Amino acid sequence: MTTPKDEVQSRTEKQTPALLALNSHEAQIAAAVFERLFPADENGPGAIEMGIVTYLDRVLAGAYQDKAELYRLGLAALDRVARERYEISFVDCSPEQQDNLLADLERSMLPDFRVPPQRDFFEMLRTSRPSRLPRVASFSRWRTWATVWRALRANL
Repeated sequence: MTTPKDEVQSRTEKQTPALLALNSHEAQIAAAVFERLFPADENGPGAIEMGIVTYLDRVLAGAYQDKAELYRLGLAALDRVARERYEISFVDCSPEQQDNLLADLERSMLPDFRVPPQRDFFEMLRTSRPSRLPRVASFSRWRTWATVWRALRANL
């Protein structure tokens, strides 16, 4: 049986050639986060297939090197909270559990998540996308924008 982690890992490895700034585990967590923001559906590919993890890894190795450690700390903290709350890694959480964690992150409600500050880290995640993707105000709006973006893209 394929677990969510196996699927994310397989898809991430296919879409992310060689990692420069993130390690494999960090890239898998980032992929799971971004896949919740831009999930694949009948209208188009999800975040992994769009190359958002590769994009993030490249900018953290280049122009945003100063943010790389904050990303690592934030991804590790998010994974730790998932393990404490659900006794499994963020990548292995169900989509609903991942959504709950991300919504709590946006509202700064995750326990013992101090560095980076939750709201700041959520903003980093929210704005970590190639410029061709929309910037939106909140997690709930990301999912709506992802659907609109795919529909527009399908009609081009």
